[in-house]
Amino acid sequence: MANELIYCDTTGMTVCATLTLAAGAGAADIGKVWNGTALEARANANIATYGVALTETPAASGYYLVTAPGDLPAGLYSVEFWDQVGASHALTDTRLAGGELLWDGSAELIQAPVAAVAAIQNLSSAQAQTAAASALTSYDPPTKGELDTAQTAIQGSITGLNNLSSAQAQAAAAAAIAAYDPPTKDELDAGLAAVPAAVAAVDVDSTGTEPVTMAKALELILQQNLGAAAYDPDTGAWVIKGRDDSTTILTLTITDEGDRSTSVIA
Repeated sequence: MANELIYCDTTGMTVCATLTLAAGAGAADIGKVWNGTALEARANANIATYGVALTETPAASGYYLVTAPGDLPAGLYSVEFWDQVGASHALTDTRLAGGELLWDGSAELIQAPVAAVAAIQNLSSAQAQTAAASALTSYDPPTKGELDTAQTAIQGSITGLNNLSSAQAQAAAAAAIAAYDPPTKDELDAGLAAVPAAVAAVDVDSTGTEPVTMAKALELILQQNLGAAAYDPDTGAWVIKGRDDSTTILTLTITDEGDRSTSVIA
Protein backbone atom coordinates (compact mmCIF):
# COMPACT_ATOMS: atom_id res chain seq x y z
CA MET A 1 0.00 0.00 0.00
CA ALA A 2 1.02 3.65 -0.29
CA ASN A 3 0.10 7.15 0.84
CA GLU A 4 -1.05 6.11 4.33
CA LEU A 5 -0.43 9.65 5.67
CA ILE A 6 -2.81 12.23 4.19
CA TYR A 7 -3.45 15.88 5.12
CA CYS A 8 -5.75 18.38 3.36
CA ASP A 9 -5.40 22.17 3.57
CA THR A 10 -4.64 25.16 1.32
CA THR A 11 -2.31 24.70 -1.61
CA GLY A 12 1.33 25.76 -1.60
CA MET A 13 2.18 24.67 1.94
CA THR A 14 5.22 22.71 3.13
CA VAL A 15 3.81 19.94 5.33
CA CYS A 16 5.68 17.30 7.35
CA ALA A 17 4.54 14.60 9.78
CA THR A 18 6.02 13.11 12.94
CA LEU A 19 5.37 9.53 14.11
CA THR A 20 5.39 8.78 17.88
CA LEU A 21 4.89 5.21 19.12
CA ALA A 22 1.80 5.02 21.34
CA ALA A 23 1.45 1.22 21.72
CA GLY A 24 3.04 -1.99 20.50
CA ALA A 25 6.66 -2.90 19.72
CA GLY A 26 8.69 -2.95 22.94
CA ALA A 27 7.31 -1.37 26.10
CA ALA A 28 10.57 0.57 26.44
CA ASP A 29 9.92 2.23 23.07
CA ILE A 30 6.53 3.70 23.98
CA GLY A 31 6.72 7.49 23.55
CA LYS A 32 9.73 7.38 21.24
CA VAL A 33 9.68 9.21 17.91
CA TRP A 34 10.73 8.01 14.44
CA ASN A 35 13.98 9.72 13.35
CA GLY A 36 14.13 8.40 9.80
CA THR A 37 15.97 5.18 10.61
CA ALA A 38 14.82 4.10 14.12
CA LEU A 39 12.77 5.03 17.18
CA GLU A 40 14.53 7.29 19.69
CA ALA A 41 13.72 9.24 22.83
CA ARG A 42 12.63 12.71 21.75
CA ALA A 43 15.42 15.31 21.88
CA ASN A 44 15.07 18.92 20.73
CA ALA A 45 18.53 18.82 19.21
CA ASN A 46 17.43 16.07 16.77
CA ILE A 47 14.05 17.54 15.79
CA ALA A 48 15.17 18.09 12.19
CA THR A 49 15.34 14.29 11.71
CA TYR A 50 11.79 13.69 12.93
CA GLY A 51 9.89 15.29 10.03
CA VAL A 52 8.54 13.05 7.26
CA ALA A 53 7.91 15.31 4.23
CA LEU A 54 4.51 15.17 2.48
CA THR A 55 4.06 16.03 -1.20
CA GLU A 56 1.10 18.01 -2.54
CA THR A 57 -0.55 15.52 -4.92
CA PRO A 58 -1.77 16.47 -7.45
CA ALA A 59 -0.14 19.86 -7.62
CA ALA A 60 -2.22 22.81 -6.40
CA SER A 61 -4.88 20.41 -4.98
CA GLY A 62 -4.30 21.07 -1.29
CA TYR A 63 -3.88 17.30 -0.66
CA TYR A 64 -0.55 16.31 0.88
CA LEU A 65 0.46 12.64 0.82
CA VAL A 66 3.32 10.39 1.88
CA THR A 67 3.87 6.64 2.22
CA ALA A 68 4.72 5.39 5.72
CA PRO A 69 8.42 4.48 6.13
CA GLY A 70 8.95 0.84 5.04
CA ASP A 71 11.21 0.04 7.99
CA LEU A 72 8.87 1.57 10.59
CA PRO A 73 8.38 -1.00 13.43
CA ALA A 74 4.87 -2.41 13.95
CA GLY A 75 2.67 -0.55 16.42
CA LEU A 76 0.10 2.16 16.95
CA TYR A 77 1.53 5.60 16.14
CA SER A 78 0.37 9.09 17.01
CA VAL A 79 0.69 11.12 13.79
CA GLU A 80 1.16 14.91 13.99
CA PHE A 81 1.08 17.15 10.89
CA TRP A 82 3.15 20.36 10.93
CA ASP A 83 3.36 23.54 8.84
CA GLN A 84 7.09 23.42 8.11
CA VAL A 85 8.63 26.90 7.80
CA GLY A 86 12.26 26.11 7.04
CA ALA A 87 14.19 23.50 5.13
CA SER A 88 13.48 20.86 7.81
CA HIS A 89 11.18 20.30 10.79
CA ALA A 90 11.87 22.71 13.68
CA LEU A 91 10.52 23.61 17.12
CA THR A 92 9.00 26.76 15.63
CA ASP A 93 6.74 24.83 13.20
CA THR A 94 2.97 25.12 13.78
CA ARG A 95 0.97 21.96 14.48
CA LEU A 96 -1.84 21.53 11.94
CA ALA A 97 -3.67 18.32 12.90
CA GLY A 98 -3.21 14.85 14.38
CA GLY A 99 -4.32 11.27 13.89
CA GLU A 100 -3.28 7.64 14.32
CA LEU A 101 -1.58 4.99 12.20
CA LEU A 102 -1.98 1.29 13.04
CA TRP A 103 1.02 -0.32 11.35
CA ASP A 104 1.90 -4.04 11.09
CA GLY A 105 5.48 -3.43 9.92
CA SER A 106 4.65 -3.33 6.23
CA ALA A 107 1.09 -2.05 5.80
CA GLU A 108 -1.71 -0.22 7.56
CA LEU A 109 -3.83 -2.78 9.42
CA ILE A 110 -7.13 -1.23 8.33
CA GLN A 111 -6.62 -2.88 4.93
CA ALA A 112 -7.03 -6.46 6.23
CA PRO A 113 -10.58 -5.98 7.61
CA VAL A 114 -11.62 -4.18 4.42
CA ALA A 115 -10.38 -7.10 2.31
CA ALA A 116 -12.20 -9.58 4.56
CA VAL A 117 -15.48 -7.67 4.20
CA ALA A 118 -15.05 -7.56 0.44
CA ALA A 119 -14.55 -11.34 0.36
CA ILE A 120 -17.71 -11.91 2.40
CA GLN A 121 -19.76 -9.67 0.13
CA ASN A 122 -18.50 -11.62 -2.90
CA LEU A 123 -19.94 -14.96 -1.68
CA SER A 124 -22.11 -16.62 -4.34
CA SER A 125 -25.51 -18.22 -3.67
CA ALA A 126 -24.05 -21.68 -4.30
CA GLN A 127 -21.23 -21.03 -1.84
CA ALA A 128 -23.72 -19.84 0.79
CA GLN A 129 -25.83 -22.98 0.34
CA THR A 130 -22.75 -25.22 0.58
CA ALA A 131 -21.63 -23.50 3.78
CA ALA A 132 -25.13 -23.85 5.30
CA ALA A 133 -25.32 -27.56 4.40
CA SER A 134 -21.89 -28.17 5.94
CA ALA A 135 -22.92 -26.40 9.15
CA LEU A 136 -26.11 -28.45 9.42
CA THR A 137 -24.16 -31.68 8.86
CA SER A 138 -21.76 -30.77 11.66
CA TYR A 139 -24.67 -29.85 13.95
CA ASP A 140 -26.56 -33.13 13.30
CA PRO A 141 -29.91 -32.23 14.91
CA PRO A 142 -32.40 -35.03 15.73
CA THR A 143 -34.82 -36.07 13.01
CA LYS A 144 -38.60 -35.95 13.52
CA GLY A 145 -38.62 -39.73 13.97
CA GLU A 146 -35.96 -39.52 16.69
CA LEU A 147 -37.91 -36.77 18.49
CA ASP A 148 -41.14 -38.82 18.28
CA THR A 149 -39.36 -41.87 19.75
CA ALA A 150 -37.97 -39.84 22.64
CA GLN A 151 -41.37 -38.28 23.33
CA THR A 152 -43.07 -41.71 23.38
CA ALA A 153 -40.49 -43.01 25.87
CA ILE A 154 -41.01 -40.02 28.16
CA GLN A 155 -44.79 -40.38 28.08
CA GLY A 156 -44.46 -44.10 28.87
CA SER A 157 -42.31 -43.30 31.91
CA ILE A 158 -44.87 -40.76 33.16
CA THR A 159 -47.73 -43.23 32.67
CA GLY A 160 -45.82 -45.83 34.68
CA LEU A 161 -45.46 -43.41 37.57
CA ASN A 162 -49.21 -42.72 37.65
CA ASN A 163 -50.23 -46.43 37.38
CA LEU A 164 -49.76 -47.34 41.09
CA SER A 165 -52.70 -49.41 42.34
CA SER A 166 -54.41 -49.01 45.73
CA ALA A 167 -53.02 -52.38 46.86
CA GLN A 168 -49.50 -51.34 45.88
CA ALA A 169 -49.87 -48.07 47.81
CA GLN A 170 -51.09 -49.95 50.92
CA ALA A 171 -48.28 -52.49 50.64
CA ALA A 172 -45.70 -49.70 50.41
CA ALA A 173 -47.20 -47.95 53.47
CA ALA A 174 -47.21 -51.18 55.48
CA ALA A 175 -43.57 -51.86 54.57
CA ALA A 176 -42.59 -48.35 55.68
CA ILE A 177 -44.38 -48.77 59.03
CA ALA A 178 -42.79 -52.18 59.58
CA ALA A 179 -39.34 -50.72 58.95
CA TYR A 180 -40.05 -47.86 61.37
CA ASP A 181 -41.42 -50.26 64.10
CA PRO A 182 -43.07 -47.71 66.45
CA PRO A 183 -44.43 -48.92 69.84
CA THR A 184 -47.98 -50.27 69.94
CA LYS A 185 -50.58 -48.61 72.20
CA ASP A 186 -50.20 -51.43 74.77
CA GLU A 187 -46.41 -51.04 74.73
CA LEU A 188 -46.72 -47.29 75.17
CA ASP A 189 -49.25 -47.64 78.02
CA ALA A 190 -47.04 -50.13 79.83
CA GLY A 191 -44.05 -47.86 79.47
CA LEU A 192 -45.89 -44.82 80.80
CA ALA A 193 -47.36 -46.81 83.71
CA ALA A 194 -43.88 -47.77 84.86
CA VAL A 195 -42.69 -44.15 85.03
CA PRO A 196 -44.29 -43.19 88.40
CA ALA A 197 -42.96 -46.29 90.13
CA ALA A 198 -39.51 -45.70 88.71
CA VAL A 199 -39.53 -42.08 89.87
CA ALA A 200 -40.79 -43.07 93.33
CA ALA A 201 -38.00 -45.64 93.67
CA VAL A 202 -35.23 -43.12 92.98
CA ASP A 203 -32.92 -42.79 96.00
CA VAL A 204 -31.94 -39.11 96.39
CA ASP A 205 -29.55 -39.78 99.30
CA SER A 206 -26.10 -39.60 97.69
CA THR A 207 -24.30 -40.58 100.94
CA GLY A 208 -25.94 -43.98 101.24
CA THR A 209 -26.62 -43.32 104.93
CA GLU A 210 -30.40 -43.44 104.73
CA PRO A 211 -32.32 -44.31 101.53
CA VAL A 212 -34.75 -41.50 100.61
CA THR A 213 -37.15 -41.92 97.70
CA MET A 214 -38.11 -39.10 95.33
CA ALA A 215 -41.66 -39.16 96.71
CA LYS A 216 -40.44 -38.88 100.30
CA ALA A 217 -38.07 -36.02 99.40
CA LEU A 218 -40.88 -34.06 97.73
CA GLU A 219 -43.18 -34.67 100.73
CA LEU A 220 -40.52 -33.40 103.17
CA ILE A 221 -39.91 -30.24 101.12
CA LEU A 222 -43.64 -29.51 100.83
CA GLN A 223 -44.51 -30.15 104.48
CA GLN A 224 -41.47 -28.33 105.82
CA ASN A 225 -42.72 -25.17 104.12
CA LEU A 226 -46.50 -25.59 104.36
CA GLY A 227 -47.38 -28.42 106.77
CA ALA A 228 -48.03 -28.60 110.50
CA ALA A 229 -44.95 -28.45 112.75
CA ALA A 230 -44.17 -28.23 116.50
CA TYR A 231 -41.07 -27.02 118.32
CA ASP A 232 -40.15 -27.87 121.95
CA PRO A 233 -37.79 -25.16 123.31
CA ASP A 234 -36.81 -27.33 126.30
CA THR A 235 -35.50 -30.23 124.19
CA GLY A 236 -34.85 -28.38 120.93
CA ALA A 237 -36.99 -30.92 119.10
CA TRP A 238 -38.69 -29.72 115.91
CA VAL A 239 -41.37 -32.14 114.64
CA ILE A 240 -42.92 -31.89 111.19
CA LYS A 241 -46.22 -33.63 110.47
CA GLY A 242 -47.47 -35.21 107.24
CA ARG A 243 -50.48 -34.20 105.15
CA ASP A 244 -52.83 -35.66 107.77
CA ASP A 245 -51.36 -33.19 110.33
CA SER A 246 -50.77 -36.05 112.79
CA THR A 247 -48.19 -38.44 111.40
CA THR A 248 -44.62 -37.42 112.15
CA ILE A 249 -42.47 -37.50 109.00
CA LEU A 250 -39.36 -35.59 110.16
CA THR A 251 -37.80 -34.90 113.57
CA LEU A 252 -34.96 -32.40 113.98
CA THR A 253 -32.95 -31.44 117.05
CA ILE A 254 -31.85 -27.80 117.13
CA THR A 255 -29.23 -26.66 119.66
CA ASP A 256 -29.28 -23.40 121.60
CA GLU A 257 -26.88 -22.00 118.99
CA GLY A 258 -29.39 -22.78 116.20
CA ASP A 259 -27.48 -25.75 114.78
CA ARG A 260 -29.15 -28.95 113.69
CA SER A 261 -27.58 -31.83 115.55
CA THR A 262 -29.71 -34.77 114.40
CA SER A 263 -32.59 -35.50 112.03
CA VAL A 264 -34.80 -38.51 111.65
CA ILE A 265 -36.98 -39.17 108.61
CA ALA A 266 -39.98 -41.30 109.45
